[in-house]
Amino acid sequence: MGGMMSGKEEHRQASAVPGEVLPRGESPVEEGAMEGAGAHPIETLSECERLVLTRLQRGVPICPRPYAQIALEAGWREEEVPAFLARLRRKGLLRRVGGVFDARRLGYRSVLCALEAPAEALSGLAGLIRGEPGVTHIYERRADESGLNFWFTLAEFHAQFPAAIQRIERALSPLRVHLLPALRRYKIDVTFALSTRERDEFCPPPPPAGEPCARTFSEREKAIIRLVGGDFPDTISPFDSLARIAGIPESELLSRLQAWRDEGILRRVAALLYHQRAGFKGNAMCCWDIPDRVLDETGRTLATFPEVTHCYSRPRSDPVPYSLYAMLHAADEAQALVLAARIAHQARLPPPTVFLSRREFKKTSMQFFRPYEP
Repeated sequence: MGGMMSGKEEHRQASAVPGEVLPRGESPVEEGAMEGAGAHPIETLSECERLVLTRLQRGVPICPRPYAQIALEAGWREEEVPAFLARLRRKGLLRRVGGVFDARRLGYRSVLCALEAPAEALSGLAGLIRGEPGVTHIYERRADESGLNFWFTLAEFHAQFPAAIQRIERALSPLRVHLLPALRRYKIDVTFALSTRERDEFCPPPPPAGEPCARTFSEREKAIIRLVGGDFPDTISPFDSLARIAGIPESELLSRLQAWRDEGILRRVAALLYHQRAGFKGNAMCCWDIPDRVLDETGRTLATFPEVTHCYSRPRSDPVPYSLYAMLHAADEAQALVLAARIAHQARLPPPTVFLSRREFKKTSMQFFRPYEP
């Protein structure tokens, strides 16, 4: 590696070897994680290591030896890539390496939810819904212009979605839960570096009650989705390890994944980070009320900014009068506010309402096709 990479000997001592290793489940972020506990010293990574990590976030090739080309580009030995991932896990930076699926194409509905509650009640409210399996993110977010301070996301299989909403609304009663489903998405990009990739995409309304989704999956396919949606083993041939667990040839697994990638069911296989521990502690959700006639144009404009990782249009409601949402990340809150103002100015938009993330009560990836789902 020609001295480009720090921790060379640690890589070699932790070198992974191929084999059948059970994939791990991702560890959820605990309450208070955004308040400074467990911060990862991202500064200890060399420039070469940061480039490799950015490459792994963008996507891992779907092939028998997915790390070979990445290692070649970095001047590493192939086994040093999974060893590097293992080291990042030990340091608490890496959430998981695995498949990132399009929930809608699997038959799931998702929604962003918001409510207003006393500050001292937020931790207790999080405890009431943290165990709901479809709730993947729970945040305290605050903005000077709004009292909404408790935000969470819910993704459930379409048949179970109404019941899940009812359970959550009962648990949080008498507080009113505001449902903000995505109407159109202009960008979904969780690579924390330089990247602008996604085009805008219409989010169709859910099917009427009792109507099945257009795409159904066999039990074998569901098992593969559960497996690939977990955390890959740190080996030079992770797909072979997963195929052995699934009891199918590796060639069949790769063929299915590539077909799902072509259909848009699988967005990518990639490394996912705990972004606060990666140095992005200033997390801002920027909201505007944009007239419908220019909403799509404005969303596409915001999507061109590399600092924007997510951009959606959502329905307005009282007291949530916003139609366009953009998520951005910076080193701290002050930089996030400066960045939000700069982006608004360059996009010729009014100043946004900026909801800053103060506490993260839960953050985990969605687990698709849990045992009770059809």
